[in-house]
Formats: sequence, C-alpha cells, structure tokens
Amino acid sequence: MGSVNNSKLIVLLLVLISCSKQNIGTAELSVTLGDYFADKDVDYHKTKKRAIWPTPSIYPSNKIVLTFDDGPGPYTNKLLDIFAEYNKDRPEGQKAFATFFVLGENLSKYPEVAKRIIEDGHILASHDWNHTNNNKENQTLFESDLAKSIVAVEEVYASLGIERKEIYFRFPYGEYGKNGGYHHLDSIKKVGDKLYGENCLNYAFWDYDTNDWVKKMTSEMIALNTFNMLPAVKEMILYDRMKKDGIWTPIKVEIDASYKHGGVSLMHDVHLRSVLATKILLDKIETHNSTSRDEDKIEVVALDTVTEYQYDERECTLVD
Repeated sequence: MGSVNNSKLIVLLLVLISCSKQNIGTAELSVTLGDYFADKDVDYHKTKKRAIWPTPSIYPSNKIVLTFDDGPGPYTNKLLDIFAEYNKDRPEGQKAFATFFVLGENLSKYPEVAKRIIEDGHILASHDWNHTNNNKENQTLFESDLAKSIVAVEEVYASLGIERKEIYFRFPYGEYGKNGGYHHLDSIKKVGDKLYGENCLNYAFWDYDTNDWVKKMTSEMIALNTFNMLPAVKEMILYDRMKKDGIWTPIKVEIDASYKHGGVSLMHDVHLRSVLATKILLDKIETHNSTSRDEDKIEVVALDTVTEYQYDERECTLVD
C-alpha cells in the first residue's frame, strides 16, 4: 500500500465516515483497510460489523477510478462513445476505463451494450439483480438475487470467450448489514463459496459521491465533484446537497487541501447529466495534463489495478 501522511489519512477517514453516515445510514461504522473480501473467520451476524471501505492506497496520488451504477440503460452507449473518443489514438497507459456496476435485470434489456462495455476494455460488475435496498430483503432472496446477478455478469464474459477471475459487487445504495435476521457479508461468503468454491466476491464502495442523482445537479457540478477532489487541482469548490422544501438541492461548499485525495468516484450511467459530466471531466483532465508536470498529471485507472481490489492468489472460476 502506498505511503500516506498519517495525520492527513486520519482527516480523510473522518471525512469519509461523515459522508458515509449520510450516504449509507446513521449506524456507527468502522473504517476497514486492506482487501475487500469478507473475512472467512468473522461471524458478521454475531459481531454486527459494518464498515466503510476506502482506498487509501491511491489517496496521496492524482489517480481516480470511475464507476457507474444502475445500468445498462438508454444512455450507456453514449457514455461508451465518449470513452471511445477519448481513448482513440491515446497510448495504452493514458486511456480511461471505467467499471460498470450493472443490475442483472437490465442485462437482458441491453445485451449488446453489456457486451460492448467489456469489448471496449471496461469492467462489468454486479449491482445486484435489481435496486432493492438489501436491508429490506430476507436472506433467501438476497442470496438468490446476488447469485443470479453474478452468474449473469459471468455469462456476458463467457459469451465473448473471456475468462476473468475478478468479480466485483456493489450494494444498491451502499446499504447492508442492518437486517437483524442475517448479515450480508456472511451471505457474500456463502454465495461465493457456492459459485466458486472459495471466497471470491469483492465488494466495492466509493471514496466520494458526485451527488449526480440529485436532479438539480448540473453536469458541470458533477464533473467538478470528481475533478476538484484531486490534489493537483487548485480549485477548492465542491457541490454538496441539502433538502429545501423537501427537495434535494445542490449547495456550493468550499474545501481545503487536506480534503483532497485520489479515489473511487461514484456516478450513474442512467442519468444523461452524468454521461455529459463524464465528457466534461475527461476534457478537464486532458486540458490539465497538457500543461502539468508529470507528478501533477491526473490518471484514470481501472478498479482492478488498485491495491484494495487485487485478487492475488485466488482462482475464482465458476464451479460446474
């Protein structure tokens, strides 16, 4: 894991806890560092452990991981076109690839889009079968839908003749661990063992929420909520949210340098404003990099290159 100033890491983790309590619920959360597989030796239902899962290995850098939830949808092809145009004639190390956390029920609606995600070099991952809050599902339904969604993603890779051991999962709304009858991380271990014969499901959260789901958030605001988080960017403005008359509304907030870090960014490819924001973001990155020193250049890196999301010695092939 890359080195990081301890005082800065503490500040960043406190910020993440604060953000996560807004985005994931108000229950007390711990911060867990390391790889993000459920620990085979922990009984999560007994311990009632919940955590946020940051990626401090890239905090000191200007690296970002772009992730998109809830698709494939009617705008996903347009988003893929934006990435394809950005990557055209660009050297391999400078291309931008994203991870798409898809809903299993959408794969049959957009089968060619799902294939294109992979063919264009991006990662296809599971966001469950549908977008139900997992805390409201009983154990049987959660495990059944999780397994079904994982197999659906694997089938898209298989249809293209691609074998891949990394399989990532993201809880809808980031919600888990608050159903009193069972714990979702125990179920993840159980489903992984059933499908792969080992603990293979890596769950991915995010380091900053772009708030792109707020309807009044503009594409420019969404783009800045990723771009301005990076240490090399001098701008100190982000766009948070607050309720006014019962409606989520963007608010401009000023930050200081201690708040900035690389990390995993959350967007949704089912919103046209988010797709357009990606074009704005990539254009800002290109402009920034064209005049920056090497150490200040921004990198868009794939999820599977990040330390916390490595699979190391795991084999992870579906059991026949």
